[in-house]
Amino acid sequence: MLAISSQSGESREGGLMVPDGRFPLDVEGLAEKRECFVGAVLKALEMVVQSNVATWQHGAWENGKRAVVHFLEVGFNAGHSAAMILAITENSPVEVRLTSLDLCHHGYSRPAAEHLRGRFLRDEAAGRSAERGQESRHELLCGDSSESMAGMADSRDREREKFGLVFIDGDHFVEGALRDLRAARRIARQGSIVIVDDCNDREVDEAWEVIVAEGAILPLEPGLCWRGLCIGTWT
Repeated sequence: MLAISSQSGESREGGLMVPDGRFPLDVEGLAEKRECFVGAVLKALEMVVQSNVATWQHGAWENGKRAVVHFLEVGFNAGHSAAMILAITENSPVEVRLTSLDLCHHGYSRPAAEHLRGRFLRDEAAGRSAERGQESRHELLCGDSSESMAGMADSRDREREKFGLVFIDGDHFVEGALRDLRAARRIARQGSIVIVDDCNDREVDEAWEVIVAEGAILPLEPGLCWRGLCIGTWT
């Protein structure tokens, strides 16, 4: 993933795997943040499995197939967080499919997504070349994130089709971050995990406080890791 973004010749934005060159390097903090992120993703996976185990025992699992659950990422950038989510969940008892949203204004975003499409295949595509995006566990949708989520609302009206995890690392202005949060709530499973990155940014933190005050999110108690991440559950 690092090679793909480097080949583009563009200045790479920071993330969970790569520090942002605009700020002082904090290797220890970045490692703790990744550990926090991994823990939250695994918690989201555990919650989805536990809430559906009775149904799946008489459905997909009975036929020897893993049930499918959907995760959402707002802000793909160079794909490092997406790669982490897909790798963490690769051998889980359910098949996790990740949808990433991004403006795709960086030249490295689409090549990074293409790499993930070929690396993380759906169970039905195992042993075959993923020539089509629909055979992959990952999908990148380019465009305005809040508009993309609004378009998903009608197609994901049933609870089992909604997202069991939402990770938001998109617009860092109050208005844009709030639009993403409000749009995501419509397509997220009730009680599922939501992670917002860069909550140490004043405007992102303000958006988080507003959505919490609206009663849409119940924050989890600090302790797992609070380095720049806000973590809660959708009410």
